[in-house]
Amino acid sequence: MKKWVSLVIVVLALLYVWQIGELLSFQMLTGLATGSGVTTITVASEVGITLNQASLDWGTGRVNRSLAACNTSGINLSTTGAGTNDNACWINISGGTSALVEGDDFIVNNTGNVNVSVTVNGSTASGFWGVSDSTGFMWRGVDDIMVGSCVSGMQDNWTNFSGSPQTVCDQLYWSTNSSIRVEVNLFAPANISASNRNVSVIFSAAES
Repeated sequence: MKKWVSLVIVVLALLYVWQIGELLSFQMLTGLATGSGVTTITVASEVGITLNQASLDWGTGRVNRSLAACNTSGINLSTTGAGTNDNACWINISGGTSALVEGDDFIVNNTGNVNVSVTVNGSTASGFWGVSDSTGFMWRGVDDIMVGSCVSGMQDNWTNFSGSPQTVCDQLYWSTNSSIRVEVNLFAPANISASNRNVSVIFSAAES
C-alpha cells in the first residue's frame, strides 16, 4: 500500500513539474514576441510670396522751377530711408514737399515653406515717362525686418528696370519675418510734360 501511495505521489509530482514547465515555456514565448510599425508624413513644398506694401504713389505735383538747381537737374525721387527728394525739386501738391517715407518701399514676404528666388519686372524709364531722354526708373533690394533674409544673391545696386524679369534675390529664406524691401528711384528732367503716369511692377518667385 505504501508503494502505491509513493508511486501516486511521484506521478503527481511529475505532472506538476510538467505543467510548470509548460507555463514557463508559454510565458517565455509570448515575452519574446516583437513587432514594428512605420509612421509616415510628407510635407509638400509650397512656394508663395506676398507684397506687404504693394503700391507706391508720389502724389500729384510739379517741378519746383523757382530753384535754379531744379531747372538744371530735374526731379530725383527715391524711397531710400525716410525718402529723398533731391534739392526739394518735386513739389507734391497733394501732400507737401517730401518724397515717400521708408514704409513705402515694396515689401516682399516669403509665405511658403521653401527658399525662393524673387524676380521683379517693370517698365523701362522711357516706358514709364513716355520719353527716352534723361529719365530714370530704377530699383534695388535691401534687408527688411530680419537681416540676412536674402540668403544669397541680393541685388543691392541701383538697377534700371528693363521690361523683363530681373533677379532681386537668389534665395529668400522662408520664415515668419523673412522679407526684403525693394526701393525705387525716379528721375525726370525739369521739362517733363504734364500727365498721369503709372506702371505695373510684377514680382515672381520660384523654389531655389
